[in-house]
Amino acid sequence: MRAFVCVKVGPTRKGVRYSRSRGVIDSTEAEREVSLADRFAVQLAKSLGPERLTAVSWAPEEDEALLKQMVALGADDVLRIATPLTEEAAHDPLVVAWGLAEAIRPHSPDVVVLGAASIEHGRGAVGPMLAEYLDLPCVTQVRSASRTDEGVRLECREGDFLVTIEAPTPLVITALPEGVTLKKPSMLHLARAAKAEVQTVEVEACSPVLRPRSFHTTEARRRLRERIEGRDVAETARLLLSRLRDRRVLG
Repeated sequence: MRAFVCVKVGPTRKGVRYSRSRGVIDSTEAEREVSLADRFAVQLAKSLGPERLTAVSWAPEEDEALLKQMVALGADDVLRIATPLTEEAAHDPLVVAWGLAEAIRPHSPDVVVLGAASIEHGRGAVGPMLAEYLDLPCVTQVRSASRTDEGVRLECREGDFLVTIEAPTPLVITALPEGVTLKKPSMLHLARAAKAEVQTVEVEACSPVLRPRSFHTTEARRRLRERIEGRDVAETARLLLSRLRDRRVLG
């Protein structure tokens, strides 16, 4: 079995700030890591016992050290898409899925696994779109997997229920961050992974379809953050009571 696991490096909550002046979320100083869902995806892909498991990511060169950690989690090697990705294109799941498909297709994969959702957006759209580009079936919300003579056996979550599906390969799987044990790599594994080579590939990216704009909060959220200030305590109290009456909090 030839397996691929798609991973994404993104900002953690540490260092993320909201810029009121620009109305955007600023993650330029945030710490970065591979998504928790994608780390579970590596473990789920490994549980299938593939002869070769490749972690693939569309990421800049500076993220290679983080991508190498996937070798410590069980991947055999790392493939990085080196084609520059604009910020606009990075927000478009169609573009990301297209690039991943272009990098994976030549290797004739049996199984492609992705985390259910990325760190930043959490839309979970890339998996089904990637399956469409690869012309493969897709099974989502998978929490555990095992290999069978005919293909794979998958345990999927459907609301409050767990459903077992037997599917032939090749196929695309999106993995939930549950079900499998997320192993913490030892220092020895991390040291070996740090020496791993990262292969690179160039792809012909398609043009973005989505046109993301700045992040704006809703009026309701703006009101929650609104500060009421007067010249003194008495005036501030009067203004507060007036606002509460306007919004029918007080009679």
